[in-house]
Amino acid sequence: NPDFLVLDEPTAGIDPILRVTIWDQLRHARDVGKTLVITTQYVTEAEYCDHVLLIHQGDIIAAGSPNELRRGATGGDMLEIHFDTPRPDIALRMQDLPYVNAVEAGDRPETVRVTVDSISEDLPLLEEYCTLHEGGCSEITPYVPSFDDVFVRLVTQAEAEKESKTDGN
Repeated sequence: NPDFLVLDEPTAGIDPILRVTIWDQLRHARDVGKTLVITTQYVTEAEYCDHVLLIHQGDIIAAGSPNELRRGATGGDMLEIHFDTPRPDIALRMQDLPYVNAVEAGDRPETVRVTVDSISEDLPLLEEYCTLHEGGCSEITPYVPSFDDVFVRLVTQAEAEKESKTDGN
């Protein structure tokens, strides 16, 4: 009954049902005060942890809670705006709004994803913008990227940073 456990890919190569059972047991161990260090090849499992170190090519490229990593990967909080019809040029119109950090296409032509500093502060501003300048929207909802997407974004950012340092910029 150790207080500190190191587990190297405890769910590698097992079926999804058993994987859920193992993570239930790991959460229980954490909840009763055990300290767990876990490596995983399944990026989505990192989201179950309290603190994550993302290692790429031998370097730690990100560290923090899953939420902190998500915000670091996206540059803030993300919202998905749903319109009744496609808005092909909306990203160009919205990218210059002072409270918008980034704009990207959604999964459908009538959606767009917007990154802001704070959902609570910036959601009313987006609603007002959409009403006044876009003829309204059908819905604005928080968007939580998958941890696979977070991983890809963070690795891409780290590689771009590394490349810019080697280019002398």
